Amino acid sequence: MSWARNAAICEDETLIDAYRTALRILERHVAAVPPSQRLEIVGNDISSLASKAFSQCFAHGALETAVELLEQGRTVLWSHLSRFQTPLDDLSGLNTLGESLSVEFRKLSTALRQTQDPLEFYKLKKEWEDVIKRIREFPGFSRFLLYPLYADLEKAAQCGPVIIVNASVYSCEALIIFQQRYPFPIPFELSPAALSRLSEQFREVTEGPAPAEQKRNEIVFILRKLWTAVVEPIVDALVKRFFLPRRSRIWLCPTGEFMRLPLHAAGLYSKKGAKLTDYYVPSYTPTLAALIRSRQGITMSQHDHIRERFLAIGQHSPYEGKELRSVPDELNALKGLVAPTMDFTVLEGDAATTGNVLEAFKRNGWVHLACHGRPNPNEPFESSFAMRNGPLTLTEIIKANLPSAEFAFLSACHTAVPDEWTPDEMIHLAAGMQFSGFRGVIGTMWAVDDSVVKYMVTAFYDELLKDGRKLDASRAAEALHKAIKRVSNDKTVPLEQRIVLIHIGI
Repeated sequence: MSWARNAAICEDETLIDAYRTALRILERHVAAVPPSQRLEIVGNDISSLASKAFSQCFAHGALETAVELLEQGRTVLWSHLSRFQTPLDDLSGLNTLGESLSVEFRKLSTALRQTQDPLEFYKLKKEWEDVIKRIREFPGFSRFLLYPLYADLEKAAQCGPVIIVNASVYSCEALIIFQQRYPFPIPFELSPAALSRLSEQFREVTEGPAPAEQKRNEIVFILRKLWTAVVEPIVDALVKRFFLPRRSRIWLCPTGEFMRLPLHAAGLYSKKGAKLTDYYVPSYTPTLAALIRSRQGITMSQHDHIRERFLAIGQHSPYEGKELRSVPDELNALKGLVAPTMDFTVLEGDAATTGNVLEAFKRNGWVHLACHGRPNPNEPFESSFAMRNGPLTLTEIIKANLPSAEFAFLSACHTAVPDEWTPDEMIHLAAGMQFSGFRGVIGTMWAVDDSVVKYMVTAFYDELLKDGRKLDASRAAEALHKAIKRVSNDKTVPLEQRIVLIHIGI
């Protein structure tokens, strides 16, 4: 780590090699300890290493390397979990040995994911690494579980550009990624210190008490600043340089303090003022690899029927916290829209327990959660949804086997709030649901008003099912985009409630 730090100070020619080496050491260090200890290592020892590496590579014109190192460093925790969930259908189909290794890999991966015994962990990890070594001997598997190269990562942009919006202690910048095209750099004049002040200001206005008009004015000020300093230069490049048609899909991949700001809602908010949503349909992705995985879909036809099932979960009276009185109305509205089109199940009240919900996840491809969200900024994998008998944690959801997860709408507070310890990794409930297999997720960046969110929910599903269409996760971003425009015409809905929802994934 000190090599990278000193090389940056001295502008040494070994700078990029120093960051590459530091990230490789970090990855091996994290891989060598049980899962329960990894968050502490990443949070305490290497805060923001990946975003620093990106900024330095960006400054030296090594743009493809910047993407590779950012992806490597941002996914230290997620990648070790995803490696235990890697599909091996292609390997199984090669021959008997391939099938045997595939079975052994899955068995060891499950055991590694579940064990809490350090001695057993080290023993299993040695066996797991031996199996990986043997798998890499097969043709086409030489890079199995190795970090992808830029040529692989740019596939995330196959359906539209992905824009990395990076913040480090050195600088703030964006990089537009198209498939089969060299990435396009956009340096910002916004300083890291100014960005931190903007982020803190936004946190205060969304969390603190203030008269409605004052809150709106402060939010508009921040959204205008985001537009002029960050988003407008990106839109100008997309429109004037790349001629990207209006209403195209784009994906935002923010890091650091940018993860805490509503880039999707940036705009001038005046009569003739521009907004990002006037031009494009924005979604988010935690990483490029996460978006690529979400697009891979489900290959096992025996689970196709589960994808056509809808589960509505409502917990208006959880084990702790205030009662959510609008949840029953939200579920009734949902039932009226969705039940006529597909298999529809409701779990609510006393039936919405942690165990029942986890089991129901496995039997339904579409999930709607109306409940309290409980972010845990110090232990993000213990963030949870409040059920009748206790918290349903992100860790429990990740451990569950969800082979047919398709889409999740998280109608709960703070489901897309990044934690405080790992600024290089987007660890929150919405990202965890995507990691667990849901190809698309709608989450919330701050607190939602229980009495207002039902209007957003109704508008979203109405748009998704318009003209007799079936539910389709690939149209969710556009449906949310249109739903927000519909609700925005209702001036009784506060601005912060109109922009609280974000879409993640395909």
